[in-house]
Amino acid sequence: MRSPANLSIFRPEMVRVTLDIVTRSLFSYDISDEAAHIGEAMDTMVSIGKPRHRKVQEALAYLDHVVVQLIEERMASDETPPDDLLTTLLAVEYEDGSRMPLQQVRDEVMSLMVAGMRRQPIHYHGTGICWPSIRKSWPECNRNWMMH
Repeated sequence: MRSPANLSIFRPEMVRVTLDIVTRSLFSYDISDEAAHIGEAMDTMVSIGKPRHRKVQEALAYLDHVVVQLIEERMASDETPPDDLLTTLLAVEYEDGSRMPLQQVRDEVMSLMVAGMRRQPIHYHGTGICWPSIRKSWPECNRNWMMH
């Protein structure tokens, strides 16, 4: 029987495959160029587990950049949007006619991406993350996003 240490050689490939499935199926987005860096960022967040830690803040900044870029590219596109969850989130209209705030769209996308990664078989030993609670401890990110 193999020990978990021997399975670690498959970890980078599992991260790439999982990210590819999550981002393509939910957001119609090809993440393959950034998969390794995203996997490292998520590992950093989960392994340290302290939102105010410098390395966690750096990891969050990178993930936020990826998610904001994904949303902004979709919003700027002149093509017919794909029938996916991101399109649905961007099209949400409340009873008063207002749209879902972009910050909430970002939080939803981030939560889904992190949740999708948490389903990996070789993984984070049950540690959980809640993106909105981490985001609240990260006011600089909120100020920058709201300026857009």
